[in-house]
Amino acid sequence: WEAESSARSDVDFIDGIPIALAILRLDDAEDPASLRVVVGNPASAALVGRPPEEVVDRRLADLLPSSEPMLDRLADVARLGIALERPSLALGEDGTVHALRAMPLPDHCIGIALEDVTKRARLAESLRHQALHDHLTGLPNRAHLNQRLAAALDRAGHDGSRTGLLLMDLNQFKDVNDSLGHEYGDRLLIELARRLSRGMRNCDTIARLGGDEFAILLTEVRDENAALGIADRLV
Repeated sequence: WEAESSARSDVDFIDGIPIALAILRLDDAEDPASLRVVVGNPASAALVGRPPEEVVDRRLADLLPSSEPMLDRLADVARLGIALERPSLALGEDGTVHALRAMPLPDHCIGIALEDVTKRARLAESLRHQALHDHLTGLPNRAHLNQRLAAALDRAGHDGSRTGLLLMDLNQFKDVNDSLGHEYGDRLLIELARRLSRGMRNCDTIARLGGDEFAILLTEVRDENAALGIADRLV
């Protein structure tokens, strides 16, 4: 009775956990597509949008849109006995992101756990975006410009291409803030950023350095006259 009670507690815990847990068996060592579901908790069935009874004994390739390289890596967990971890894995076309952990088990089986980390991934992407972009205009900031400048110079050193850098600021911008207020100054900067972006090539970068100072990174520019021509157009 105690053993059955303990087993029921374990099952209740696994069934209630929001992480998709399943055991897969590799039926044919030469065919990664032969990975088949032996058992799975309700979260794993919900992940593929099927009732639990329709998941058991089905091939993983028929349940999830896994790519061939991913199936190969999962099959290697069973074949080689080496665990696999993927902190960010896109499943389906709904934009969800999962963290994958796969552990080798006896009898050519593997245990997998798929945890939905979409919110965490979006938060990390949001923080990364904030770290590299100006909060007011949405343009790249100084840190982002430095990254792209270093990459452009490195590329130029390899293929001989040329890179241009334009620096600009607004005359009498302080007068706008003093006479109309910072709200109107901010609106002016936002509109300026929009117009500058509209007039640039996709391969170029416009960054706000701070205040009314901007920088324009030109990649694959022919010569100095070409850079000056772009500057005249921006003015």
